[in-house]
Amino acid sequence: MARAKRSADRGLIYHVLNHVNGRIPIFESDEDFQAFERLLEEAVTRTGTELLAFCVLHDHWHLAVKTHEDGEVSRFVG
Repeated sequence: MARAKRSADRGLIYHVLNHVNGRIPIFESDEDFQAFERLLEEAVTRTGTELLAFCVLHDHWHLAVKTHEDGEVSRFVG
């Protein structure tokens, strides 16, 4: 069964994270980390979301973002 859609109200700060199963690395090289940082920059430019902080490890990542529109978190990470 699919997870119910979460609300993402504007003006709030959200902790967004992604973990993989089995600790399989998603970032294996410096280039992988740099590519992810470029994607974050593009998402900020595209959506206007404020990226307050981020932490990227080999098998997961965390973001702290502040939104300015309802539903913006989904657009940012999509």
